[in-house]
Amino acid sequence: MNSKPPQTHLKTLSPSAEEDIEGAIAEAIEAAHLLLSSLENQVKLGFFTAPAETKIVRSDEPPSPLEDDRFSTDWL
Repeated sequence: MNSKPPQTHLKTLSPSAEEDIEGAIAEAIEAAHLLLSSLENQVKLGFFTAPAETKIVRSDEPPSPLEDDRFSTDWL
């Protein structure tokens, strides 16, 4: 039995690369915050509160295989 732990090869980043990554993360967080704030304001103004309208219309066409909701017993 091998008692040595598995070796992992990690590379250390240069300080400038770490700063670039931290900057990119900070920008992404700021962009996400702005997006959420914008969505919050739109909800407050009522842009997303309109009632949904559903129309059920009869069709003479047979349903496509994806629309066919009949129970299939082929697998039984």
